[in-house]
Amino acid sequence: MSKKKGETTVAANDAGRAAEPHSTAAPDSTRCEPSPTVWLLGGFLLLYVPFLLVPVFFNKEHVMGEVCPVARVTYVGMDLGEILQFSRAWAVEHKSPYILTNTYPPLETLFFVPFLYVSFPVAYYLLTLASTGCFLLITWLLPVLAEPRRALTAPTVFFVTTGLFSHGLLFELERGQFNLIAMALCWSGVYLFHVHRRLRIPACVLFSLSVQLKVYPAIFVLLLVDNWRDWKANLRRLGLIAAGNFLCLFVLGLGPFVEFVSRTVKKVSDPPIWPGNHSIHSYATLTGEWLGVPAWVISAPLLAATLGLLAALVVLAYVRRREGFHPHLLVGCTAAALLIPSLSNDYTLSFLPAALALYFSCTKPPAAAKDNPARALYWNIWIVLIALAYASTVFSVFHKVSVCRVPLLFMATPALVLILAAATALFVMEGKRAANPNS
Repeated sequence: MSKKKGETTVAANDAGRAAEPHSTAAPDSTRCEPSPTVWLLGGFLLLYVPFLLVPVFFNKEHVMGEVCPVARVTYVGMDLGEILQFSRAWAVEHKSPYILTNTYPPLETLFFVPFLYVSFPVAYYLLTLASTGCFLLITWLLPVLAEPRRALTAPTVFFVTTGLFSHGLLFELERGQFNLIAMALCWSGVYLFHVHRRLRIPACVLFSLSVQLKVYPAIFVLLLVDNWRDWKANLRRLGLIAAGNFLCLFVLGLGPFVEFVSRTVKKVSDPPIWPGNHSIHSYATLTGEWLGVPAWVISAPLLAATLGLLAALVVLAYVRRREGFHPHLLVGCTAAALLIPSLSNDYTLSFLPAALALYFSCTKPPAAAKDNPARALYWNIWIVLIALAYASTVFSVFHKVSVCRVPLLFMATPALVLILAAATALFVMEGKRAANPNS
């Protein structure tokens, strides 16, 4: 009995040694598998020299330039100072909050009332800490939670590191803006909606609160779709969210609602035009002046491309019976939210790193790219283009204008359109898949 056991052991060992060549050959078959980190870093470095080293260290004055200048104002936190005036007018002076440049939804006035109980420097410090915390939440924590292994991946580290020193984040903090707070509420709601189904009502509340702070998060309502073929449930859910958000506009009464609508219409039709406003409207106006053509000649095709690519993501999700969280659509909605509003200053770029970090945490190279060098090359090219486009948004517009004074190149608008196109192309390459395994 022991002899038979020994023979069996020897035979098993011989079989194991015989199988070794096959087991070592398996990794060779995946040599073509793309690695997004390498291509992201490579694409980023292509713009590091012209957009950072040259303006900062290699300028004609032979004096070190500023690393990431922003459009300076009278004092740090100027936007927060104005916002507190809106809340003070309503809560303390019992007047309409729609004074000065106020075009925010009525609920935003209530949101900042607690900041009135502390001095302005303290309020600014609190908002800065909250914004930084929200940046880490959506750029670091949510991508880790979205990753199947709950691991901190190299792409996430890349976007956290570059995002912390990006022009968008510094501009956000310098002005005392709260886009990151709004997006943290929005994407936390999306996360709860897809991962914790019992918390879908609180998830929709968080999403609605983000819309009431900054109207543009409304476009992310497309991410609150679980099954694209269940159109009845989707329409019912989206209809209830729309109705709830509309009713919130009356939280201060009918008068403030009317003022909000009239001021919003006026600002949408006549927004400030400057290089730091990367909306399609601003970009088309500046570029049209430089080319000597009407603005609509540029804005019409860009708007059509943006809406068309976003629609393509939705149609493909429906045709392929996509279920769960849709990372490609997340990038599409992010690009559209940054491009379509006529006023979209560069501080809204502060949440672009988070969108891309979430994207690369939830997407992997398709199976067709693992064993096919041509498909792998195609995938890698799009990753490099995403990295190039993202890198151009990290550096300040004032740095880039010292390299090239053509609005066509130094504004963030073309980069955002390219990121949207890349997300659509990669979704097309992904092929038919019934459900998202990472949701």
